[in-house]
Amino acid sequence: MIKPVFNSGTDEPRFSDGKNVYSRIVAGVGWPSHGGPGCFCVLGEAAGKHRVFDKPVVRVLDEGLDVLGEPLMDCPTVFKAMAHALEMDMALRWFAMPGYSVSDLSKFNRSRLLSRQHRIAVSPPPQLEERGFAGYLSMIRARVAGTKTLFFGDHRIIPSALSGLPADIDDIGADRSPAITALACALAGMDLTSTSTTRGVHRTSRGADAHSGY
Repeated sequence: MIKPVFNSGTDEPRFSDGKNVYSRIVAGVGWPSHGGPGCFCVLGEAAGKHRVFDKPVVRVLDEGLDVLGEPLMDCPTVFKAMAHALEMDMALRWFAMPGYSVSDLSKFNRSRLLSRQHRIAVSPPPQLEERGFAGYLSMIRARVAGTKTLFFGDHRIIPSALSGLPADIDDIGADRSPAITALACALAGMDLTSTSTTRGVHRTSRGADAHSGY
């Protein structure tokens, strides 16, 4: 379970899984497609001096094709998985490709608002029009090929999906593999967004917007 920690003398939040400390936590989602389940991915950016050629090390903290044993076969179930990851992994910022129902998300957040639970905020991955999905895949390759700066730990879902990635990355669509899409969206949110806009702390608020969360 990820917990917030604070450095003495500074208000900048940090997050710890008991072994490592992270400066940011960002998450991504791949929606269900082709009759298969969706997938979520939570990334942590290592804090301090964990850098390679001035690029911070990123670790996969969590991934999944189900939530508490329920496969992610539709958007409402994916929202449940995101809410669970928010509570367990401090996943406050979510990035996803278009493909979900805004009305379903608003309904889900209204139900959480009534029970004073944290709402879910979903944003499109940054620079989508400029880079395209192939550009995000290139970012993944840059972190896992050569000098590695993206680590998977004991997680197997995303590495297995990546092992089947064709050499011609332009042939991959965002709906081909929810696992790869989840990683791509999370990594884009991490690498293409400023630190100040993806850093946050877990908090309770009655005034969060029912559609987008905080």
